[in-house]
Amino acid sequence: MNKVAGYLRVSTDTSDQLNSLTNQALIIKDFNPSITDNDIFADPGLSGTGLKNRKQFNLLLYKCGINMEVINGQPSYTLSNREPYYKTIIVKNTSRLARTTDIFQIINLLEKKGVEIFFLDLNKSSLNQEARVMISLMLVLDEQYSTDLSKKIKMGLDASVKNMVPFQQDIFGYNKDLSINTEEAKVVQFIFATYSNTDIGTHSLSKMVLNKFGYNFSKTKIYNMLQNKKYLGYYIRNNVEIPNYQEPIIAQELFNKVQQKLTEKRCNKHAQYYQRGLFTGHVYCGYCGQTFRNNANKKYKNGKVIGKTEFMLCGNKKIGNGKCTEQTNVV
Repeated sequence: MNKVAGYLRVSTDTSDQLNSLTNQALIIKDFNPSITDNDIFADPGLSGTGLKNRKQFNLLLYKCGINMEVINGQPSYTLSNREPYYKTIIVKNTSRLARTTDIFQIINLLEKKGVEIFFLDLNKSSLNQEARVMISLMLVLDEQYSTDLSKKIKMGLDASVKNMVPFQQDIFGYNKDLSINTEEAKVVQFIFATYSNTDIGTHSLSKMVLNKFGYNFSKTKIYNMLQNKKYLGYYIRNNVEIPNYQEPIIAQELFNKVQQKLTEKRCNKHAQYYQRGLFTGHVYCGYCGQTFRNNANKKYKNGKVIGKTEFMLCGNKKIGNGKCTEQTNVV
């Protein structure tokens, strides 16, 4: 049986774009009613110009017999010995698949596995050699469109920065007019002070913020906040920094102390990676195909680490809130 999958993608996670995602699914299911929800792979809020961070796309490729690993920060795709579970991937149009010609390599690898990508807008299959010319042309045009659009947006942003036109930004701790939000500023000050004066990491700090203030921040958001010079009063845009633009929430001395501590932790983590990462990139999850990552559970007392248990965990579980994209129909 020729098992069929559908792939969906939108570049932002706004409500309009998410509606587009739903519409793509309906169009694909209408074209092939045999496709179930488990056969739909969707990457909402991801640009068409990148492939590395598309979890669902890379999972779909894994099920089609293609492996992916990140080398020097770039995704690298290779053929595996696995038989493809899916023989057909349906997409609404070429731009939903990608806006980069890097996709050509993947199309060629899928062809070697006997897997086709069927483009509904063109009504053509990637396994049809005559159709490949048109598909390639559309992909090139999609990439060019994305490049031109980025240039136009950057020119507009550069002009507004040059003319000192403020850009409305949603910065936690400030109101829309960049005046200090007193309630939120207390949370920001607590985050900086706690990180500076204890050994607590961003994961535990996010829990403390939730318990004390009721804000559910991820550890990544906490980490980004700790590096944000806007809390010093800077207006930052397109690598242009304007000091004393708004009233600071954090003192320069505290900010510098936090940056030094972040740097020290990054150096220590980098050193530990090479001590503990012997199997990184070599152990794969039997359910979703993601590589296992090093992980550790730390036990704290009075803000200090008093114990640590190290183990390896599927990457999807580690970065996906404890959820692995396990599917029982994987062969």
